[in-house]
Amino acid sequence: DRWRSMARSTLRDDLYAAHAAITRDVLTSSEPGARPEDRLALWADKNRTAVTRAQQTLSEIWESDSFDLATLSVALGTIRTLSTYGAG
Repeated sequence: DRWRSMARSTLRDDLYAAHAAITRDVLTSSEPGARPEDRLALWADKNRTAVTRAQQTLSEIWESDSFDLATLSVALGTIRTLSTYGAG
């Protein structure tokens, strides 16, 4: 219905914004010219606690095999936390 469609659209827009924030943080926390894999590994190492927590939460959601608005909202919050954690 209309409200679910709007909720999904909002989740998608928020996911894109969080993805952009994480990408920006990965790029700014490493040396220019470094390989993308190395940049990501360095960022993940610097943010190990948040990355581990996010992996656990997202794995639980994936294994639950339930992808409704509630679980998608939690997944987005987890990803958003990664972007704010990395920026801090």
